[in-house]
Amino acid sequence: MQKLRSVNTKFWDDPFTANLTTEEKLLFLYLLTNPLTNILGIYEITLRRISYDTGIKPEKAENILVTNFMEKGKAIWSKNYLILPNFLKNQNLNPAMQKGALKLFNNLPEWLRYSILEEAPTGYQRLREAILNIKGIGIEEEKEEEEEAEPDCGGIGGGKLDLKANGQITLGLFPDFWKRYPRKIDKGNALKSWTKLCNIKVKDRPKWVIIRDAIYNQKQTERWDDKDFIPYPATWLNQTRWIDDPETMVKPVTRSRETPKAAHGTRSENPDFADSPVEVIQMPFTNPKNKKQNEN
Repeated sequence: MQKLRSVNTKFWDDPFTANLTTEEKLLFLYLLTNPLTNILGIYEITLRRISYDTGIKPEKAENILVTNFMEKGKAIWSKNYLILPNFLKNQNLNPAMQKGALKLFNNLPEWLRYSILEEAPTGYQRLREAILNIKGIGIEEEKEEEEEAEPDCGGIGGGKLDLKANGQITLGLFPDFWKRYPRKIDKGNALKSWTKLCNIKVKDRPKWVIIRDAIYNQKQTERWDDKDFIPYPATWLNQTRWIDDPETMVKPVTRSRETPKAAHGTRSENPDFADSPVEVIQMPFTNPKNKKQNEN
């Protein structure tokens, strides 16, 4: 199917483009406009295909991708996937296109989705921000009727973000919550607490991004180094612990039990005796039997 890709004329005035060689300009323009591109700016392509279409040798194309485009944050090449971090944010998407972009993202390999949303390494931050801001994930407000729609949102399943939920948690995201929460205990009550949160109006639910990031940040704290100090998942949800400030989550000080010391301490610990000489006084010994005989 034919695709239309528009390139802003400012492309040629961009300082990055101006400093590229002829081959590098051709390759960068190809990455933006080749038949495999999509509105998400993330697609699978091989070096062989790139070489065939552009006439640039595979080794040279890989070298340009890795040492030039990746270092400058213009493109990321990983496991035959080409990622254009700035592509999505520069698109003017209508609702149908937003839905299509979300579908493309949900169909990406799990490792790639995790890298973008969870790890967000250098170069992925702008892409992550753009994905979280498309309709159904980000900050755009839904109409009042949609906010009061069915809270169940499709039941427990694959954990994909629901377009109607506007980024707030849904019942279908419970498996993702359970996978991330470090203390896996009392799952039944945790599910009840999660369901209770999903049964309130969409606009009043916590956003999934906030829940997810709170778990990640609290897992880095000193307190959560010890699982004994990690709340049960149901407790964490019921008490809205995702709003806790990680910087205040220090591990409680525990004092070990020590044997009580004498009131005045030992000779070495009592300064009154520290340097005083020790005088030994010998007392005469009297046998009790002899004492009795003398009395008689």
